Amino acid sequence: MTNQAIIGLGSNIAPEYHIHLAIQVIQKQTKLIRCSEIIVTKPLGYTQQPDFTNTVLLIETRLTFGQLKSSLKSFEQQSGRQKTAQKHAPRTIDCDILLWNKVIVDAEVYHYKFLQKLIQQIEPQIDMMLQIPLTEQMQPHQENQHQNNPSNRKKPSAKTGILLINLGTPTHPTPTAVFRYLRQFLSDPFVIELPRLLWLPVLYGIILPGRSSKVAKKYQQIWQPEGSPLLVNSQKQLKKLKQLLLPNNTEDMPAHPMYHVALAMTYSTPSIQQAMQHFRQNNIRKIIALPLYPQYSYNTHAGIMHQIYRLAESWRWLPEIRIILDYHDHPAYIHACSQKIRQYQHNHGNADKLIFSFHGLPEKAIRKGDPYQQQCYRTAHLIAAELNLTPETWLVTFQSRFGPAAWLTPYTDISLKSLAASGTRTIQMFCPGFSADCLETLEENAEENKNIFLENGGQKFAYIPALNDDDLHIEAICEIVRKHTT
Repeated sequence: MTNQAIIGLGSNIAPEYHIHLAIQVIQKQTKLIRCSEIIVTKPLGYTQQPDFTNTVLLIETRLTFGQLKSSLKSFEQQSGRQKTAQKHAPRTIDCDILLWNKVIVDAEVYHYKFLQKLIQQIEPQIDMMLQIPLTEQMQPHQENQHQNNPSNRKKPSAKTGILLINLGTPTHPTPTAVFRYLRQFLSDPFVIELPRLLWLPVLYGIILPGRSSKVAKKYQQIWQPEGSPLLVNSQKQLKKLKQLLLPNNTEDMPAHPMYHVALAMTYSTPSIQQAMQHFRQNNIRKIIALPLYPQYSYNTHAGIMHQIYRLAESWRWLPEIRIILDYHDHPAYIHACSQKIRQYQHNHGNADKLIFSFHGLPEKAIRKGDPYQQQCYRTAHLIAAELNLTPETWLVTFQSRFGPAAWLTPYTDISLKSLAASGTRTIQMFCPGFSADCLETLEENAEENKNIFLENGGQKFAYIPALNDDDLHIEAICEIVRKHTT
């Protein structure tokens, strides 16, 4: 497995010599990709000393984080670097790992503008990464206890409809049902951002006839007696959420006049149209829609917003509508993910590498301003921080790419091949972007990607199930929607 790192170099004792020497030593052990400019900065803290000379390097290496860090510290000692009580005292050379696989691992990056300027020359996305805190002291269980205390709850000011929304699923694992589902999904202009005259002939002439049978076979492998896993898991989530929000009402038709809770799929049944009709019949004055995608993307959320607002236009008395666009860093959600992983590892042990696999997105979406990639990294970083993971033990990847265009990297399947080939023997995978297990997690990850890893030399692959209807997950959803009901 090839790792990428950004190393900071600083010196104010014969700096030209020591920085040049450091670059030579690092080049012998790693592949030097790029070097920033060299700048001079005033000393910090202890000012009675010469100015500092600084630069940063972008390198690739097969060393682990620990091995690289140890090698750099060994070079510092050989160069006469002495640790003193004064943090900013003169030194021959400082060699610090600032970023590891696009994750900031040195808190100084957050504090010093000159470091950010140098890093930006070789990592243009540093501005995005600076929004991800190195550590975050979260105590979501205490926050949940406070907000779930009935005495602390505010009652909604109007009749409120709570709408949980997921993507959709075929009604049956057959080519015909899959054809109908894919036709609705892939013909949405918010999902496929191509001219209709170009895309629709390809969709109807090539993709739908070619993919429907193949995808149907995949659904057949994961289909449950009750139906599609996504729908079954979503219905369980709905049931538990009703029990939390409506503890004194019947399961199916709540008698409470303030809340009506419904489930909808963007591209199948139960539909958003059915949910909106239910809300209209019950004189709902306020709608809280929660797309069950923790990370926001235009391609998933725009279609939802379009449907809800289009349907609401026919109401004579328009309802207040709030669409919760994301909850990628909500403390209760992060805690639920962390506890899921922690419990699994308590029962099954740890692996060499924990992979956070998110659904992919075309790179052009990010260039247009979509925050999805940024939010995925933030989610993964916060989970890793709560689990106290070291940088070399986890990795973010992106799966389910479609078509010839460039998608977000690193790709999950290619990363698994590389990890296996480079000696990683055990993998655990968790998918924070999937609120419920579905085709992409149960078939693509737990089967296809597992086989890719094992066939390329890996020894053990474990998929950690999605949050589904875990109690902590439902409590997090309840906490998220309740904030918007008053």
